[in-house]
Amino acid sequence: MSDVDDNSPLPFRESPFMRLTVSKLMKRHVQSSLKDTKATIVASYMMEGFGSVPIIDTANRLVGIVSENDLLQALRKGDCQVLS
Repeated sequence: MSDVDDNSPLPFRESPFMRLTVSKLMKRHVQSSLKDTKATIVASYMMEGFGSVPIIDTANRLVGIVSENDLLQALRKGDCQVLS
C-alpha cells in the first residue's frame, strides 16, 4: 500500500517559467501574408523558421493565423481548394 494520497494535489513549486508572460516570448516583427497568398509561399516562410504566419487584411489587421499543422493537415487531406 502506498503512503501517497492519489487525490492530493502535487506540491506547487514556483519557478521562473511559472512567472513568464508571453510578452517576453512574442516577436514584434514577423512575416505576415494576405489571404490570397499561395500556401507554397507560406510554407517557404515556415521553412525559414516561422512556425506560424499571421494572415492580415489590406489594413494590416489580423484576420487569422496559418500554422505548420494547418498546412500539414491540408496536405494529408489532399485538400486542393486550400492549396490552390
